[in-house]
Amino acid sequence: MDLAQIDLDRLFSFAEHLIQDKILFSDLKVNGNENWLLIDDLSLAVECATSQNPGAPAVQVWGDLRQTEAGRIPWVKGLYQEWERGAGEKIYQYLTAFGVEEDVFADIDGDLYNVCLADYFISQDVFWGKIKEAYSKGGWPCGWADLEYPNGNLIVFNPGGLQA
Repeated sequence: MDLAQIDLDRLFSFAEHLIQDKILFSDLKVNGNENWLLIDDLSLAVECATSQNPGAPAVQVWGDLRQTEAGRIPWVKGLYQEWERGAGEKIYQYLTAFGVEEDVFADIDGDLYNVCLADYFISQDVFWGKIKEAYSKGGWPCGWADLEYPNGNLIVFNPGGLQA
């Protein structure tokens, strides 16, 4: 697929919605769901998201799982540059107000980019659908707990106590 064939407004609309409606990194809109392990400790969330040696509650290297799942999404030359100039830059500005560190921003930025692509190119993707649900409720999906994916539970950080 060629970049000129893609409706960028539609492609990136979910991420734009999270920023415009101030949903991203807000207090969870519900208590989660039965398939989430909710945490409210930012340092634990960062550990779950970035560790190469996962320990409780995480059971898998989160970055590896996300990279494997992202590998199923079509690649389009020049698309990430469009993301960076638009939604990616807005996400960066938004999260900077919360004092979000660069590695956390990179994690969230990558997730939202992949959620948008999965929505556009792959209908009803299970993994990215779970990630999208957590972000749409204001949380930060930061790991996988209990059993290896696809079993187990998504670890979701509730950033409700953080102030912009």
